[in-house]
Amino acid sequence: MKPRPITSVPAKSTPFIAPLPQVRAKLNPPDTTYAPALRVPPRGSEAYVKYLWRCGRTYVSFYKAGVSNVRSTLRLAKGLREKARRAGVNKTADMAKVLTRAEWQIVLRSRADKLRLPAFGALLLVFGEWLPLMVMYLTPVVPEPCRIPSQVERQLRKAEERRHERERRLAIDAARLVARDRVAGATGAGERNPQAMTPEILDKADLYTLVSLDVRFGIQPRIWDWLFMTPPKALLRSGLRNRIEYLRKDDWAIRRDGGFQALNEKEAERACLERGIRVLGRKEGELRRELAGWFEG
Repeated sequence: MKPRPITSVPAKSTPFIAPLPQVRAKLNPPDTTYAPALRVPPRGSEAYVKYLWRCGRTYVSFYKAGVSNVRSTLRLAKGLREKARRAGVNKTADMAKVLTRAEWQIVLRSRADKLRLPAFGALLLVFGEWLPLMVMYLTPVVPEPCRIPSQVERQLRKAEERRHERERRLAIDAARLVARDRVAGATGAGERNPQAMTPEILDKADLYTLVSLDVRFGIQPRIWDWLFMTPPKALLRSGLRNRIEYLRKDDWAIRRDGGFQALNEKEAERACLERGIRVLGRKEGELRRELAGWFEG
């Protein structure tokens, strides 16, 4: 009896699964891009003015740590821009092609904080321990890692109140806006899904659609609210085109580097904010369900 020939059976290939810490590192910028922890001391038996002074010292330490975080992020961003240039990419908007999502976000966020740092540093030197008493009204010049929790919450509340007011006004003005811009071939008011928007669709969108999208994202400044005027279509299109193009790139980078499920709590909240999803007073689980609807819908 002849022996049966031996046939080689190929081994089953096991799909590579990246360790979760590596996935998170690709998606989420390091802790230095956020504000440090702030622990305000409890009040003891001392006089109120002395307690305020002690709190002020705590805030100064917080601000110094925040400035240190900003400087660290600026140094990191400088190296990342050089890395992208070596790969042949010079535009910040296109660096997501050669950088991880976390690295790209570091470069983007460092640009704004670089402009804010000199003015904020001057305020810190002049006012010192008393800066927390006025910083709530100076948010635009405060770098993100130097913003105290109550300041962030106040900013969110004002943004959502502004959005609610714009939604109310849009409902009142809906008929007028539709009648004002009734153009043949224009994209109708029913097509307002930002994920379906392309530059070509935006160019054909009617005024009501553009205003509806702008209300969701809160792009236009408050000057139009104070003047009780509707922004020009060209201005609406420009702002929406920039925001939607950024979201397309960010969505792509998130999917490429591990998926929205691996975003940490702070990044999930920020992703919701950028996509026009309400975050104030909502739990992390609710926000993640909203993100799931965005990415899977």
